[in-house]
Amino acid sequence: MRRTAEGDGEAFAMLVRRWEGRVARVLAPLVECRQDVEDLRQETFVRVLPASDRYRQQGAFSTWLFRIVLNLARDDARRRRRRPRIFVDERAGRDGAGPPAEATRHELAEAVADALESLPSELREALVLKHYGELTFAEMAELLRTPASTLKSRVALAHRRLRGELARRGVRDADVEP
Repeated sequence: MRRTAEGDGEAFAMLVRRWEGRVARVLAPLVECRQDVEDLRQETFVRVLPASDRYRQQGAFSTWLFRIVLNLARDDARRRRRRPRIFVDERAGRDGAGPPAEATRHELAEAVADALESLPSELREALVLKHYGELTFAEMAELLRTPASTLKSRVALAHRRLRGELARRGVRDADVEP
């Protein structure tokens, strides 16, 4: 970030390459379609570049970055008043599994998206940041300004509720990849 703030374009490109996958994984469960994920991923880095000179290394970079991501996702959801979706990889089914397997994956993704939507926002955000953002509880605590112990409880409760909601929809634990 220091080099990016000093105008080093290659440093910024390296930063984008390093973080763009995690940013997309956090956005995917919070927005409706692949294009929205891509748009918000790009918007994240559009906001990072001019803010790079204001970044202070007091906390983890991931916390600072995911605060931008979460704010963009929240703003987008408010603006569009829509439900979050799980990103379905368009490459799924191209491995010779054929259309029935692809349809099953899509139905499973829809069931998970619907179940995820049923969670209160604080549970959904904690679960997404932990699993898709790969943040530690300490990083999440700093980002959300909530004690780590509370976030551990939220993630555990989110898992239980998600599992229960999926079971209610006929989805077994074995059907969902970890």
